[in-house]
Amino acid sequence: MPKETFRNLPQAKREQILDAAAREFARHPYETASLSRIVAVLGIAKGSMYQYFANKQELYRYVVEHAYGVKKTYLDPVWQANLPFFDQVVAYYKATYLFSREHPLLHQVIHQFWESRDTAIQEDIRSGLAQREADFHRMVSEAQTAGIIAGDIPKEAAFFVYHSVGRQLIDDFQHVRSQDWQDHLHFIEQVLRVLEMGLKAR
Repeated sequence: MPKETFRNLPQAKREQILDAAAREFARHPYETASLSRIVAVLGIAKGSMYQYFANKQELYRYVVEHAYGVKKTYLDPVWQANLPFFDQVVAYYKATYLFSREHPLLHQVIHQFWESRDTAIQEDIRSGLAQREADFHRMVSEAQTAGIIAGDIPKEAAFFVYHSVGRQLIDDFQHVRSQDWQDHLHFIEQVLRVLEMGLKAR
């Protein structure tokens, strides 16, 4: 996390450092990202960065948490709407796609986080994935109890399908032209409704 010296910087300076770091961590996974490149962009000495963050790992966690904080503003309305399971899943992936379109740099930071193979942050990745899987399993269990999802659907298989398809719907369609993004939102719903047909109670 940032040191007090970073928190005491003018907001414009903090944002400049955050932007430079986010660009580096968006282009490179943690293990190949370079503090040297970040400070070169900023035009400051490498020692100055250590006055703000203890090491690269602390800077990285700060940037990733910032990215997830922005993403949370897109997802909170989805959770607060308290929609039925299948509608909530559609709304979740639509909101995620909108986040990726409006904040491509931060989306790429998150993507690189999940792709990292560095042992220094593997525990963060495992913990994050375990939490996401547990939350999804809880949602499936509640939907099964309510008779929305077939009771014999394995939660692990359902999570794998949604997680895999959802990532492709977001990451593989970043090239969609700005004038066509609403068409892709419709396509996201079409694909997820196909999955719904396989899971819903008969």
